[in-house]
Amino acid sequence: MVSPTPNTDSPERRYCQVPLCLHTRVVTTPEVVRLAKILLPPSAYALYEHIACSPTGLAIAELAHRSETPVGATKITVQSLLSSGLAHTRDEDRSVTVAGANLKREQTLISTVCPDPVEMRVQMPFRGERAVTITSHFGRARLSNGTAPISLTGSPRHWRHQGQWDEATRGTLGMVILVEPDDPRATDAALAYCRKHRLPYVLAVPLQGAIHHARRRIRRELELNETPILGCDPHDSRDVTEVLWTLLHLVRAADRS
Repeated sequence: MVSPTPNTDSPERRYCQVPLCLHTRVVTTPEVVRLAKILLPPSAYALYEHIACSPTGLAIAELAHRSETPVGATKITVQSLLSSGLAHTRDEDRSVTVAGANLKREQTLISTVCPDPVEMRVQMPFRGERAVTITSHFGRARLSNGTAPISLTGSPRHWRHQGQWDEATRGTLGMVILVEPDDPRATDAALAYCRKHRLPYVLAVPLQGAIHHARRRIRRELELNETPILGCDPHDSRDVTEVLWTLLHLVRAADRS
């Protein structure tokens, strides 16, 4: 019998057959759907039902939201479903991570271009004694007609937790870093992460007027050379779409080099 969903947000390495990204899409295996209710304990079957009710499957982030389960616990249960043959994964959407010191701006940017964004819960250790729950956001956007959807995932924002950053960026194409004009250094950790892992990134500044002066100051203060710095109103879908296209062009250029 499949183990019940744990209460902690532990990594999914307990099963470890398939590295699961937040945007990994999980679907049920039609031939064995009827067996699920017999084989699974109630907690795992409740999560399984969410997958079975979606013909195209659900991303890990969407599944965690619908089942009201922390992301790590969701991954553990999904790994057990994969191991038992009750579910499988499909081709994943392209994914971009959105990181900013201001959680509200980060959430707004994702919501502006994603019709049905969801909130995820992640449990993180606190002073080695107990876990604290933080929230992040996930959505799926289509940048233009005829293009494949792209997933947007919010950052854990707790810069010191390297493991959570690895989980949030697993499988991502690149990162949009929201820079606060008055405090560019607040996103130093996100910049350092991208540089360390050779992850393509662009900077988006929530500033419409005087963007040219702000761009020069930010470039100088953060010691940037050719990195794109764009003005972006997180509420404006055209601005957000332009930022995402800029990042995707940067990714394609990096792939060709």
